Amino acid sequence: MEITKLKAAENQLNTGIELFFTSPDPVSPYTLIHAAHEILMNIGRTRGVESHIKEKFLRMIVPARRKEFLRKINAAPNFFKHAGRDPSTTLEFKPEQIEFLAWDACIMFRDLIRRESHQTIIFKSWFYMKNSDLITDSGLAAKYSSAAKNIRIENKKDFYEDFLRTLMGI
Repeated sequence: MEITKLKAAENQLNTGIELFFTSPDPVSPYTLIHAAHEILMNIGRTRGVESHIKEKFLRMIVPARRKEFLRKINAAPNFFKHAGRDPSTTLEFKPEQIEFLAWDACIMFRDLIRRESHQTIIFKSWFYMKNSDLITDSGLAAKYSSAAKNIRIENKKDFYEDFLRTLMGI
């Protein structure tokens, strides 16, 4: 089976989003979404597409503190991938980190591929509805939340399944 890096990132992102909504485990979706994010960020650098979190926002951090910032945001993915130096250590993982990482990956995916998958549409709609108090672009928030106007966001699994049925016309 031949696969491109972008297709691998798309598969990881879509599966990670599906797990985010349907699985009680936060580690697996985070790991998949982070893997996709890394591929999208690396390809994006060659095509003028930047990560909001790891590139655009990083430039707003005081230069002397950038390594500290990156160390903090990379702590979970490094912990989930490596055990060579510290096999018995623990991590205080904050599952809400997944939300912002997935949002960033969805934006890069759209900007690189020029389309959205069902999973990225569902995730962005949920994200904008859940975080409407954080979003300054009310038009953007309205665009995604209008697609899910009759779907409640309280139960992530139900939201995902109901919205997916709506998108597929079932």
